[in-house]
Amino acid sequence: VCAVLSLSASRYEEQLGSSVGPAVKAVWDLVNACGDCVELDRLVAAGISFLATAAGTEWQTSPFADSAALQAICERIVLPNIRLRASDIELCREEPREYIVRDIEGGDEETRRRSAMDLVRALRRFHNAVVCEVCAGYVARLLEQAKSADEEHEILCLDTCLHLVIALASNGSKDGGLNASIVEQFFVSQVEPELQAAQMSANRALFRASCLKFVGQMRTRLPKPCLLAILPAVSRHSLAENPVVHTYAAVCANLVTTVQEPTGPDGQRVRVFDAATLRPSLLPMLLP
Repeated sequence: VCAVLSLSASRYEEQLGSSVGPAVKAVWDLVNACGDCVELDRLVAAGISFLATAAGTEWQTSPFADSAALQAICERIVLPNIRLRASDIELCREEPREYIVRDIEGGDEETRRRSAMDLVRALRRFHNAVVCEVCAGYVARLLEQAKSADEEHEILCLDTCLHLVIALASNGSKDGGLNASIVEQFFVSQVEPELQAAQMSANRALFRASCLKFVGQMRTRLPKPCLLAILPAVSRHSLAENPVVHTYAAVCANLVTTVQEPTGPDGQRVRVFDAATLRPSLLPMLLP
């Protein structure tokens, strides 16, 4: 049913127009009622995908126009489904390959987290300023909670923040997302120290992988000196025993080293880093 609603919202806006409000409310209530139950993950992901499709469509009377509704969506739909659950952590430890397939950028499987991040991007299309302000407020609060939390809760808070920043910084609105300086600030204050740390406890492996994902996905938003400075740490993580960490490190290295930018009057794209620049950082990865 959620898939049919998504199709209708994307292709038959005029026919669905008068019913989109009740449909959004019904799916919203359904997603909230599902809770964290793993068996209902596909249903929740499909429901959130419909909300994202509806949010990214221009309606004569939009059910997302009210700022209070946007706040409620971010608090009750986005946050609970973007954060890690005990089942996610267990999957990462017991079935790392399955976790990678579900979580890696470009994966085919629809998950709660991917759908929640897509919802943030879709909401930003027409309500960018409000959504960025609301979600940035949650990021600040979670970072504050992380300072006084035990390691387990700290990691949950930081991982949620990281994925919110990715969703807010990714292209989704004609007005742009988070200011590039905010992305760089999060990288410098949270991501870089985590990746530069010599020790990695079993509890931090999943967050370490998320930090590698952040670098890969934010490669075009981070300054070139930041990318070049973090490459040795990325290379070192490719030798980690944890399969999720070393897989994410390899993906991150590939994404960063192939970044291109337009140059010249004809806009021809060239790689940002040449082989001579990359060799000192990547050689340990290739010849351990």
